[in-house]
Amino acid sequence: MGMGGLGFGWWGLARRHQFAMLMGSARSQARYRSLDALRGIAALVVVIDHSMMTLPMWSDVVLHGVHNSTLTTILGLTAGERAERDQLAGMAFRSITDGGLSWALVRDSRWLLDGVTSVAVNHEHPVVGPDRNDPIGVLQALSKIVLGPAADTTQRFTYYPDFKESAAYRAEAEVTAQAAMNSRLALKIGYLWRRSNAPGAAFQKDDSTATASVVVRWKAATAAP
Repeated sequence: MGMGGLGFGWWGLARRHQFAMLMGSARSQARYRSLDALRGIAALVVVIDHSMMTLPMWSDVVLHGVHNSTLTTILGLTAGERAERDQLAGMAFRSITDGGLSWALVRDSRWLLDGVTSVAVNHEHPVVGPDRNDPIGVLQALSKIVLGPAADTTQRFTYYPDFKESAAYRAEAEVTAQAAMNSRLALKIGYLWRRSNAPGAAFQKDDSTATASVVVRWKAATAAP
């Protein structure tokens, strides 16, 4: 598993059943998850969208931080904060503060499987419509499969049930594949599907994002063969 890195990428974006490519809005994200052992990833991505003329340049931003503490070989405590702005999906601002349990379900030399079961407070300020402050859950399965000395793939599914308004649940599914080009650079491709079952007016329930990026590792890993 690689250490922290910095990635720059070109994203193809599919929203509301329309495809877009390069330059327009941007997404930046920082994630800290025990499974990837990535202690600092930041990605700056530029895409073009059919609605870019009516949106500010920085219309898609995600910041995510998670802290994990191990209790046993399987069980741990997790707490996190996620803030995002995604006007293309109708969300001017969303903040999720969660805390709960992390589960190291499988620890094999070629397969890792982690789970998260948390409760959270979800604050949403949509582009159209009233604000929402609901108690929600965070249920996640995160898998990593090692394909070889210099390649791996990850799969993630996250479900956000809304305990106040059951119809307002959200779900995400993501698949990535990464291959090292040398000891510090890796090529990464990914596909993300998201569903918001109660989106704002004039916005679709589903959207998806296809990505291609180059990851720069802070600490050199095993070089590609």
